[in-house]
Amino acid sequence: MELNMHLSREQAIFFETMLDLNYEFEIELLILAYHDFSRLDFSVLSDKDVHSRANHLIKHYEALGKGVDLYDVRWEILIKLDLDDAEWEYLDLDQ
Repeated sequence: MELNMHLSREQAIFFETMLDLNYEFEIELLILAYHDFSRLDFSVLSDKDVHSRANHLIKHYEALGKGVDLYDVRWEILIKLDLDDAEWEYLDLDQ
């Protein structure tokens, strides 16, 4: 089976920038950085501008995460949600 995957110019630049920066922090920070990145108006940005914005956002969220325990932040939200019927692979909400 062949997987046909399409990446946009912006996605390719973001991922390559992430690798160039040797990103080794929590996945949550990377997702938050990409979320902000994806909201930009790319139609007016050059390739270099897209790279610069990706670089800035990755470094910004990396710096924000140095003093935060994202597991605790996420857990505080999860225990308040109505997830009794959710099926989790590894998370046991009864503990």
